[in-house]
Amino acid sequence: MFLMKAKVFLCFLILYSFLICSSEARRGRTRSRTKSKVQIGLPITGKYRDPESDQYYNNNDGAKILLASHFDLEYVLGHKIAFLCIAKGSPRPHITWFKDGVEIFAHHYLHVSIQ
Repeated sequence: MFLMKAKVFLCFLILYSFLICSSEARRGRTRSRTKSKVQIGLPITGKYRDPESDQYYNNNDGAKILLASHFDLEYVLGHKIAFLCIAKGSPRPHITWFKDGVEIFAHHYLHVSIQ
């Protein structure tokens, strides 16, 4: 069971790194045919399915998340995916990524960038 989860996790990391590399290479060269559903420059608000997420994202004293991926989707194994999180606050927020309760670090199959 653990080996299967490890293989799925490695596939996720590989695909994620390819997506980041290819999207950065194309940036500015093409126009999207669809309108983006991501809010840019506006705080993310609303109700969340998970009460902990709702409390976290709607905390008045916390960092303000300006841009974030939608995590309530199902992702297809073998496809590239990218997750984004842009936040502001004082002191400057530190974004940490987790999968199944384990922190995700930069790896040659995974691209994590700080901007």
